[in-house]
Amino acid sequence: MLQPLLPSIEYGGYISLAKLLAIIAAFYIWLLISNWIHKDARAVRTNVKLWLSIILVTGFLGLLVWLFVPLFIVGSLVYIIAVLSVTMIYIIHRNSRVASFEKILNIEHLKRLFSNDEKKMAQASKGLQFITANGNDVDTPEANSKEAYGFKVACELLVDFLWRRVSDAVLMPGAEEYSVSVTIDGVVTKSDPLDREDVEYLIYFIKQLADLDVDEKRKPQKGSFKIRKDGDTYEWEVSTAGSRVGEQLKFHKSQEHNIISIKDVGFDSKQIESIKALKEVKDGLVLIAGPKESGVTSTLYTLLRNHDAFLNSIVTLEKRPAGEIESVTQNIFSLSDTGTSTYDKRLKSIVRFGPDIVGVGDVEDSETAIICNESAKKKLIYVTIESPNCLDAMKKWIKLSKDKSLATENLRGIVTVRLMRKLCEECREAYEPNPATLKKLNIKPGSVTTLYRPGEVEYTRSGKPIYCDNCQGTGFYGRTAVFETVFINEQMREAINKAKTMQEIALIFRKSGMLLMQEQAIKKVAQGELAMHEVVRALKTAAKSTSTSKKKKA
Repeated sequence: MLQPLLPSIEYGGYISLAKLLAIIAAFYIWLLISNWIHKDARAVRTNVKLWLSIILVTGFLGLLVWLFVPLFIVGSLVYIIAVLSVTMIYIIHRNSRVASFEKILNIEHLKRLFSNDEKKMAQASKGLQFITANGNDVDTPEANSKEAYGFKVACELLVDFLWRRVSDAVLMPGAEEYSVSVTIDGVVTKSDPLDREDVEYLIYFIKQLADLDVDEKRKPQKGSFKIRKDGDTYEWEVSTAGSRVGEQLKFHKSQEHNIISIKDVGFDSKQIESIKALKEVKDGLVLIAGPKESGVTSTLYTLLRNHDAFLNSIVTLEKRPAGEIESVTQNIFSLSDTGTSTYDKRLKSIVRFGPDIVGVGDVEDSETAIICNESAKKKLIYVTIESPNCLDAMKKWIKLSKDKSLATENLRGIVTVRLMRKLCEECREAYEPNPATLKKLNIKPGSVTTLYRPGEVEYTRSGKPIYCDNCQGTGFYGRTAVFETVFINEQMREAINKAKTMQEIALIFRKSGMLLMQEQAIKKVAQGELAMHEVVRALKTAAKSTSTSKKKKA
């Protein structure tokens, strides 16, 4: 009986092959989407069970509707819309939880799909080559990674720092952005703020460069890295520290001290003669003074380099070294030393090794000052202290030494320094000074017919500023040191010991031909090197700094 029925049963009589393949393909795609959501939800740290349950239930119900709805096309549309809707809702949710470079199916993601990543990263580097703290060149990071975004921000920021001649920068976190303060030629100015997310990428990248712990966001960390651009290499010191609103990041550009000579640093011809004479002496003490950040350490290094390091054994003891000095042994006294030694004991042990010349930084206690005075009987000692001028330095040194005769017994000179911004020679403007102004500055009438001031920024017809290529519109380029110096001979030493007041010592200094700091600065104003308002600013800033320091110590 079954034989007649067999011819009526044919393959495909009840099932369409095309429809079956469509359902199988849809089922397979649903499984792929479910698997991706399962893995991605873990990666972005969202609720894995919830999202996996939603996509599985949605896909299962969609298949049931597809199978039981009479019209195949309607069932397939219901299934596709259901699965795609849940997928897009998940994508919107996960995009809200991830960094910008990890977001998918947005405009930036679609652009990246059709862009040349290698070419794009090469352009982003702006010609910079990064060098790690260990001295290894850094390869360009893979595009669309956390390192790549930090790399881009670092390149843009550091190229700007080089162009603007930034020596220090501080990035402070805020609620939505980071404020940026930069130091150019010793003056702190505000820069445009940076997006908070961009700086977080930057910190991640910089920490890797400087060999810091990328996961430590609270404790302070310090490190360094280098960059190479156009054949020149620059070293940057970086430090990070946590706060309630995020990590702060500081940059400091390391300076080269080996090439500075007494002719280049800013001494006048008379001062240079006196300093050159120190090369011939074998003992004595020279005080180097100034407010904080006024160039005291650089001056110490310059005076040490004035001596032949091959003929003399030169060593230093410093708390805050500003850099390395070629052929000079530098000893650093750190906080870790305070548990086993003191500054004066460390100096005493260094002196025992028999160096010819010793540089001692930041002397603040009587014990160290007394050792310096005693050592100066057989060696040449350079000492730095914080003080605004020669008279105040003399007063402070006598106080630290606890004995005027001990303080002056081997004292050969006092050098006080102040850094001031030099006018940009490319855009400075000449003007005819008011005779009353010249008289106030103690400049002889007729001796100076022209003074200079910073050039004004020019603008295009559309109002866009045109900056000087040399100074980037600041009106200043680089800094020069202005020195107030006094060198002590036997006659002056006797007079100082007999003096009963500091006013009498001041008169002795003046009679020896000492010019005050402002008088030395005015000479450079008359020569067109400094602007008058810059001299006023520098002297006021230094006076304020010294006053604040004295209040803290009190």
